[in-house]
Parts: sequence; structure tokens; C-alpha cells
Amino acid sequence: MPIFEYQCRACEQRFETLVRHGEQPQCPECHGDQLEKLLSAPTIGSGLPDTACGNAPSPMCGGGGCGGCQ
Repeated sequence: MPIFEYQCRACEQRFETLVRHGEQPQCPECHGDQLEKLLSAPTIGSGLPDTACGNAPSPMCGGGGCGGCQ
């Protein structure tokens, strides 16, 4: 279940929320549903493959050897 960042078009509130498949999020401030999905840094990514440590350079661990995949 991904977390997305939104901005409400009615009240300008910015927020992040967990979105399950098929759900329509609502603004926590005004409960409106006219939302704009924003691009956040984790959404854009680095263009490198997202692989486990040691197999190839990974944006998550800086190229392997982090000890997190042993």
C-alpha cells in the first residue's frame, strides 16, 4: 500500500496518506475529495534499478555492503 502526497484544491491543505487499491482519499482538514497528487522525492526515484544489496548498485543502500541484506 503506497503512501502518496496530496494537496486539496478546496482548502490548499497538503498531506500524505496511505492509499489502498480502489480507495479515494479525502482531505483530513475539510474532507473534500478534489485532490491533486503531488510528486515527492521518493516517487520520482533515481532511475537506478531497485535491487538488493550486493547484486547491483541500489539507490536504497548506496551500492551494496550496507549489511541490511545478509
